[in-house]
Amino acid sequence: MVQINLNGLEVAPLSDEQLDLLNNAQGKLNQLAKMNQQIYLLAVTKEE
Repeated sequence: MVQINLNGLEVAPLSDEQLDLLNNAQGKLNQLAKMNQQIYLLAVTKEE
């Protein structure tokens, strides 16, 4: 698994439209997945 530096990450303030797009993309990825696990997409921002 890839190591992700979580320092400074915060939940991104998404609009309803952005959240719908993210959830739809997540659903499509899970429909196409050829594994027995769920894929989760997260939206974050990072302090610079």
